[in-house]
Amino acid sequence: RAIMEVGTRGYNKKGEDPLRWLPSLPQKRTKPDWQDVSPEFKLFPGVTKEMIGAEQRPHTNTVSGLPSLLRPPANKGRQLASRHSRSRSWDPNRPGPSSTKHPQALPSHQPSPLPATHKRREDFRHALVKMIMNYPAEEEETADGDLSANEKDTLRYLYYIQRGIDTEHVAPMEDSWLEHVMSLLHQKLRTSPRLASLLEKLCDEMRDDYLLGVKKSIVDFVLRDPHQVEVKRSSSTKQLPHRQELDVVPKPWNKSVVQAYESISVKLFVTNPVLTQVLNDWYRDLSKERLIHKETLFGHPEPMELNVFQSLVTKDLETTKHILHKKWFPEVQNIFYNGNKRKQVPFAHLDAYFESGAVLMTNLLRELTLDSITEYEGIFCSKPKLVGYFPGFIISAVINGTRLEFEPSVGGFEVVVLNAFDKIVEIGSSLPRVESKLYPSESAYAARPNLHPYVDPNALKEAKKKVAQVIQDSMQKPKDHVLLFEKFNPLISRQAEEDIKQFLSEEHSFLEYEQLVMQYENIIKELQYDIGKVSHSTLSKSDIYLNQETFNWHNRIPKIFEEHEEIVKQSQKEAEDGLKLRRERFLSELEGYAKQIEEFETFGDLQEIQRYLKKGQALRTKLEEAQTKIEGFNSEEDAFDWERTQYPLRNKLYNTLDPYYKLYETITEFQTKSDLWMDGPMSGVDPDQVENEAGGMWRALYKLEKTFSENPNPLKMAQKVKGRVDEFKELLPLIGALFNPGLRERHWMKMSELAGRELMPTIDSNLRSYIEMNLDQYLEQFEAISEAASKEHSLEKAMEKMISEWDD
Repeated sequence: RAIMEVGTRGYNKKGEDPLRWLPSLPQKRTKPDWQDVSPEFKLFPGVTKEMIGAEQRPHTNTVSGLPSLLRPPANKGRQLASRHSRSRSWDPNRPGPSSTKHPQALPSHQPSPLPATHKRREDFRHALVKMIMNYPAEEEETADGDLSANEKDTLRYLYYIQRGIDTEHVAPMEDSWLEHVMSLLHQKLRTSPRLASLLEKLCDEMRDDYLLGVKKSIVDFVLRDPHQVEVKRSSSTKQLPHRQELDVVPKPWNKSVVQAYESISVKLFVTNPVLTQVLNDWYRDLSKERLIHKETLFGHPEPMELNVFQSLVTKDLETTKHILHKKWFPEVQNIFYNGNKRKQVPFAHLDAYFESGAVLMTNLLRELTLDSITEYEGIFCSKPKLVGYFPGFIISAVINGTRLEFEPSVGGFEVVVLNAFDKIVEIGSSLPRVESKLYPSESAYAARPNLHPYVDPNALKEAKKKVAQVIQDSMQKPKDHVLLFEKFNPLISRQAEEDIKQFLSEEHSFLEYEQLVMQYENIIKELQYDIGKVSHSTLSKSDIYLNQETFNWHNRIPKIFEEHEEIVKQSQKEAEDGLKLRRERFLSELEGYAKQIEEFETFGDLQEIQRYLKKGQALRTKLEEAQTKIEGFNSEEDAFDWERTQYPLRNKLYNTLDPYYKLYETITEFQTKSDLWMDGPMSGVDPDQVENEAGGMWRALYKLEKTFSENPNPLKMAQKVKGRVDEFKELLPLIGALFNPGLRERHWMKMSELAGRELMPTIDSNLRSYIEMNLDQYLEQFEAISEAASKEHSLEKAMEKMISEWDD
């Protein structure tokens, strides 16, 4: 009961806040030094001072003005001292958190069976309860006599924490915990010599806070009210669902969160520096841009003709389109190009990256399109304001035949005004995708459609409907004004002329004539009166303004010339910037070609010679096109009075590629023609031509051998094919003897007799078939017969020529 009174008396009193009397941490923290004054009680009566040791060191610790006599154990074989050592307990070079367990608090010579441990715990609790029951009265006497009961209970609670718990019986802070805390810091902070002392102090503060917290928990455990524990347990069962879910350990969603993080780290491109710069540049330069600027129309001083309105809107649309196509889009290209140079483009996911860029640009254009539509709609649908409003249109009433009509008509207004909505959407969808311009030679990118910002057709239709309704409503007043001329309808419809003709064709008295004349005179006076009113107001402000503009036009001419000079300078600057950008890209292309040529050094498989040749042809074509680009660059540089840029790398690459290309071309040619010579029909084999072509291939391969003397892969191919050419050249005597076009049947019969087998050629005969007959031993005799056949053939040709000449 006494324990419960001490533990709860100060907490249940209304109007008091005991928390302000709890231990608080000062702003400047230092390592405490314990006093060597022992507590006035012993939690372990069986442990004497001699067993613990006599080493104690003085310290003064003040918490809320109260003295503290807490101290650590004195000397326990240096074992416990190492547990409470204030030296650095972490090392950034250690492989991981320490798993070393701290030694036990009791001396090592004492046995530690379970009953003895239980006995020590009971002794500890009994000693703490006895200390609480025997709270010294002098402590209360030293306190201020004006303290309330609640404050005294709080001081008593603080006394239990400071004097009731010996530090020896508090489990020290694990080094592994401190190492884990330090592992959360950046490596530079942990290893910085300048911060070593600060980290040491912070570690001491954590240990002090830990000791204080453990002591407080022990006292709270002894003083706790069982009734309050039950209330706490019952209240814990009423947690909100999301709190119950957060209490689950381990978290069931951890795996999905990690997977999502890994996925977006690869696939999320909106945080890419290139796309971020595109977004920043847009909101810096074009966030307030509109395809049609209301200031252009609001600045007009008087109502305008419909054609003037159309001209202003068209000019505005073209100006903004020029900004998008000639300024913003080239800047975007340049951003992507520089990002590529800085290795900020993820080539592993290039298609997805460009798709993300297209989505970003589409969203920006959609925002521009929607804002432009809203602002254009507001020009007509918003209420007039004191500053800035649309002045309106000039509309005329004209007689068309026998009717009075408006010009322009309502339909004409609607066509011109509503067509601007479609033009806004069209310009927003006119920009290409950036990859189609960065890689124009790649068909997969070049064929991609333009950016197409989505505009809700229903929203666009609704905006048009509102503007059309405004036009219809605005036409009501002119229609009401026309009603005033209904009394003159006979004049408008020419009915008056018909009536007069009819009147004159009939017999009437002088009085009737007078009455008719007076009727029309009154009409004339009324018209003259109305015309007079109109004539006095003919020179409206608009007319005066136009007249003034006409007379002052010559004053505007110099300014217009200056504006056009500025336009020319701006266009020249854009052209120069474009040339610089294209030259930089061209240098990057040449560097790419150099890497492709380096790849040729690794090619050495004759089975892939066709692929090698195609790659060589493609690269050769690109280098030839590069020469054309250089000539174009030089022409533009001459136009800008720049010094011509030389590109020696292009010639170097072309010269480096040339031997590879000749090697692949020669090998492919020999493979093709050797098959034709060996297996083709005899009529297609000319001995002299075969000898010349085989000799040319051999000489080319001989030169290539020397060229590739230090390049093993192409050298190996050249040597191998040259050996095949050498083997084929050994067949040239046989080809010359058997494929002689001068051989006749008699010659074949002689050779067949010598060989002892039929040699007369057939449709299926070819060089390979004769090689398989092993005719080398008869080759000299075949050559003599072939030579004689050649001479006979020459004589035959000469005689045929003579006969032809004689016939002529």
